[in-house]
Amino acid sequence: VKTMQKQLEGAQAYIRTQCHGNAGKTSNQW
Repeated sequence: VKTMQKQLEGAQAYIRTQCHGNAGKTSNQW
């Protein structure tokens, strides 16, 4: 369960960085 949790957190962090990279300052709500 902990491994899946870590993978989920990693995926969320990845999506966050992608949003920041693509939209720049527009998606600061992340």
